Amino acid sequence: MTTTYTIQNLETGPAIGIFSGIFLVYAVTGIAVPLKLDFTTAYYWVWIIVWTAMSCAIGYYAIKKLALRELVVSLTAESLAVQAAGLPEQIVPLQQIVSYSYYKNGEDGRFRLRLHSGGKIELCHSATFCPADDFHTFAADFERQQTMAVVPEEKPTVSGEVGRNIQREKTFFEKPLATIIGWFIVVGLCYFTYHLLQHGLKDGKWGAVCMAYANGLAYLGTWWNARRARG
Repeated sequence: MTTTYTIQNLETGPAIGIFSGIFLVYAVTGIAVPLKLDFTTAYYWVWIIVWTAMSCAIGYYAIKKLALRELVVSLTAESLAVQAAGLPEQIVPLQQIVSYSYYKNGEDGRFRLRLHSGGKIELCHSATFCPADDFHTFAADFERQQTMAVVPEEKPTVSGEVGRNIQREKTFFEKPLATIIGWFIVVGLCYFTYHLLQHGLKDGKWGAVCMAYANGLAYLGTWWNARRARG
């Protein structure tokens, strides 16, 4: 039986390139224009707000137009096929897959296959840029199929190839290192909070403080979601 899925794949390379280019332009013009035109404080903040909104809008539109590719993925008991518009279909026998990795954080996710040839197939889904699709359904079905598979190690298949069980790779947030980092962040945030309560905060440091808490809590939230998903 063949099951077909439509996936809106966010291509990481183009997305990073677009983001980096727009951020560079944003950073340079955000500094150069106010200096060139000698803005007052009020005009400076108006410029920053408007230019930030415009840069975000341009980046969002560019990534959706240039870094998203619709894929049709077909899964059977013997193979996986990936078809992109205008490109030849890529068919991968499951015997050629060494391992897979599936990471989910809310509606975002990443799915990766490692092949015996050394190649990789990677699918990336971002709820920010990708319309609703079958990404998580495909990943869950693939995992379920491998969990139910009963191909013994080194058992010859019908075609004469050697079949191997496909191993699931742990994501970073499932590894002990991620837990250690998480506890360091917890201790650091607790100490930081205690220090603020005891000594207060210097003027002009609220931005850095908010950034520190946001980054720490974002890491802990992602770590918790990954652990809970595998719990």
